[in-house]
Amino acid sequence: MNDQMQVTMPVVDTLRFRVTAERLVKRTSIAVGVEIIALVSAQDRDVSALEARVREALARFIDARWHTASSERTRDDSGFERVKLIGYARVPREENVNLAERARIASSEGLAIQNPLVNYKVAAAVLVAETEKLHGDIIRQAQARIAEFDELTGRSWRIGNIQFGVFDRGEGEYSPKMARRESAHFGSDETDVLLTSERISMIAEVELRSLP
Repeated sequence: MNDQMQVTMPVVDTLRFRVTAERLVKRTSIAVGVEIIALVSAQDRDVSALEARVREALARFIDARWHTASSERTRDDSGFERVKLIGYARVPREENVNLAERARIASSEGLAIQNPLVNYKVAAAVLVAETEKLHGDIIRQAQARIAEFDELTGRSWRIGNIQFGVFDRGEGEYSPKMARRESAHFGSDETDVLLTSERISMIAEVELRSLP
């Protein structure tokens, strides 16, 4: 009879739990969007000259790095052609003052800046950087729990797996990295958006494995 080798696999004990981390991100800038309406001759094909006029007007409105895109060009009743463009820039939060009047003043004959709109969301690059910090916060929380579980169970544990960005089915907006975004208000007047920050939070599923 041939001897058979028996291999006993160790039992891997695991502990699973969730942790939540959150950060407050100050809104130091805002995104401003405007419509630009320009009247040009039907024979005018000098796009660069029109773009230069638009850049000068936008600089008078708010001195910033503007991005523009042409949305339509139609014939106007005056015999000219009506060119509509969209302008977008991210500017310091302090620029959010009297935008409609400033747009009117920055306009000129044949070129109007109108309908300024403000988006208060934190810039995408800032959100990504703060979300990465949440990862570190979660790992530190997990390590703190390891010390607690070591003492409670009399065994040694290590991090076996972490799933960042567990969806909690709650209301709210989520970033591509699964950080939940919501407004955080300070002070008694919650309608004053200039005094708000954005709160980002993340839930993670942590699995601990026992050491042999």
